[in-house]
Amino acid sequence: FMVNDSSTGIAGLLDPGKYGAHLVKHIDGERDFAAVFARVRTEPELRASPPTDEELWRDFGPLYEFLTAVDRLLMRHRLVALPGGKNL
Repeated sequence: FMVNDSSTGIAGLLDPGKYGAHLVKHIDGERDFAAVFARVRTEPELRASPPTDEELWRDFGPLYEFLTAVDRLLMRHRLVALPGGKNL
């Protein structure tokens, strides 16, 4: 699909990949990639042949790079506490 980020002026074609929609659905500002990937593997259509972490990352990498470049995605390390001291 065509992406045009007005705040940065970055535009271009971006392939969300095979798992992009699944991955984005589970990114909530609290989960790290390990937790997101684990949830993706529980999706009904992926349970029979769940993708590995490597497959998920390889597929999501271009979308991740774009979203972080335009400051639309920020992931936290699992050891960093959430506001209020909560840690997952």
